[in-house]
Amino acid sequence: MKPYKIVLIAFAWFACVTINALPEPSESDLVRAPEGATMESLRAGRRLYEAKCGGCHRLFVPGERASTQWPAIVKRMQGLFDLSEEESRSILEYLKTFGAE
Repeated sequence: MKPYKIVLIAFAWFACVTINALPEPSESDLVRAPEGATMESLRAGRRLYEAKCGGCHRLFVPGERASTQWPAIVKRMQGLFDLSEEESRSILEYLKTFGAE
């Protein structure tokens, strides 16, 4: 097998493992979610995080960063890529909800 195929297979495998490690929001998570967050916005945030962010780089499990670090990261990414205010808000709500304390 050619080396570039091995790299592609490894990347695909890692992406699948990371996506499976992302927490799925539940009603009990609303307690620690940012004010105004809903189940719908948290689920949308997870889907958008997978689709918009995972298309370019490895997805960090939200707990790998402190909740206070995510706003700056999302703002920087919004400036680099085509993320609407609503998309950025949903992604940020999701990441802050599951970010490290």
